[in-house]
Amino acid sequence: MYVLLGDGHGAFSQATRYNAGLGLGCVSTADFNGDGNLDLAVASAGRTGSRVAVLLGKGDGTFPVEHEYPADTAPVCVAATDFNRDRATDIVSVNITANDVSVLMNSGGTFVTATSSENPAPFGQPVTFTSTVTPSLISTIPTGTVQFADGTTILATVPLDQNGVASYTTSGLTTGTHTIRTKYSGDPNFNPNTGKPIIQIIE
Repeated sequence: MYVLLGDGHGAFSQATRYNAGLGLGCVSTADFNGDGNLDLAVASAGRTGSRVAVLLGKGDGTFPVEHEYPADTAPVCVAATDFNRDRATDIVSVNITANDVSVLMNSGGTFVTATSSENPAPFGQPVTFTSTVTPSLISTIPTGTVQFADGTTILATVPLDQNGVASYTTSGLTTGTHTIRTKYSGDPNFNPNTGKPIIQIIE
């Protein structure tokens, strides 16, 4: 497989070659590991057992890290999307000899939930916001931190405990409506993610 980097004016650099197996089919691009860089997924029908090769991008146009994942016989095309809404991009391959499709679920996905201890809450009284990070596929408990923010103002960054839970308590919110946002940092096993905002009312 060759990658030709564009110069933004319709011309391309000299091709860079990457090994991705034998009998290659189509390529799909997505950010599979949540680092903000585009990666490549390639159908590889010629490998023993047939594979989908994933090449992780560094963000500079290079793809030095390859991982292989089994599919059914002779995958010829792949597509990437988030099938289970866990903010981790999955892969589906079309397998021409097997006459079926293989779905490869991304193990880096999580579900991030956020709750408030009291809503609406009286002005000046403590309110505790709790964020729980739950893995969507594997049983490992996520580590890392959760950032709590009031709109765009960061309130605190709290480490997850042994159960994947982070809490933040404040009595400093002003009267009115606040949009409390939670952002999970990710860790070596799980992609970064964000929770659904809480509309917190202080009376």
